[in-house]
Amino acid sequence: MAKVGYVVYEVTAHVLRRKDEYRPLDDLDGNGADTLQDTEAILKALSDELSPQIEERYEQAFDVQGFHRSGRAITIQGSAGPYGTAGNLTNVDSGDRRRYGARDATMIDLRAMLIIPTGERVGLLFCERKGARHLKNIIERHVLKKIGVQQNVRFDVLPFVDPKAWEKFLDSAQTYEISYIYRSTRLEDLAPERRSAGDLRMTVTGGVARRIGRAFRSVLSQMTEGRDRAADGHSGVVVREVPHPAELTPRDEEHFDHERVEMQVGHDNTKRTIVIERGQLPQFIYELEKDLVDDALWGRFRDHAANILSDLGSTLG
Repeated sequence: MAKVGYVVYEVTAHVLRRKDEYRPLDDLDGNGADTLQDTEAILKALSDELSPQIEERYEQAFDVQGFHRSGRAITIQGSAGPYGTAGNLTNVDSGDRRRYGARDATMIDLRAMLIIPTGERVGLLFCERKGARHLKNIIERHVLKKIGVQQNVRFDVLPFVDPKAWEKFLDSAQTYEISYIYRSTRLEDLAPERRSAGDLRMTVTGGVARRIGRAFRSVLSQMTEGRDRAADGHSGVVVREVPHPAELTPRDEEHFDHERVEMQVGHDNTKRTIVIERGQLPQFIYELEKDLVDDALWGRFRDHAANILSDLGSTLG
């Protein structure tokens, strides 16, 4: 059974061709154009459609089954999935098969919540995640992009980076393997036929990996003490001091640029690979213990949003 969880994104909007001019999300045009109000209108049109919408470029289908606005939040219920390849749906218990064609989409139900605080330049998009599927791309391309065209702004929907969640996860996790990937700076290594993969991968396991993993936990602990907003309003989080262990440092270090860190961490039944590239922490996937009913999921999203916004000096209001 596919794992169930959710992911969080930060939503901002800037004036077209003016990347440093960010607009309040409840006043996109200076005359009160509200992202939530425009979102309602688009979701209404999508939910009135009798057949699923398709994205030919991605061979994806989706629909909006329902939505509801409450205060400064909209909950969205939809479904999405791929099409384009014929095959069989096979019951793993009985072996019964049912044929499906290239125009049949294998869609699953998904939910999301868009939160736009009053007077703020940063909103939050919570997306239920089943397997690797969620509604983020659908909402970004078919709702926010359309609003952007109408209001002469461009929306950015970027992963919310949560060092607190990573620190908590690592506190109870074991580090199985750590790799440092370097790129050569030697001229003879810069030939056109050079592969795009990292030139040098240095890996440690066992006790060495666990020791270096503790150093990363210490760095994350320092990062959670405060979050400063970046210039674009996002809560930018950068690992300022990546641990630099001798075991993972090339002897001729001056000929290599450090590219990224890959850490395999977790427990016996839950393992994750953390990739830290250019000092940026990856998005955290918040796992759910079970598939929650609507009210429970919306409550989880609202409580989490309140904590995030509090850290950013904002509220749900």
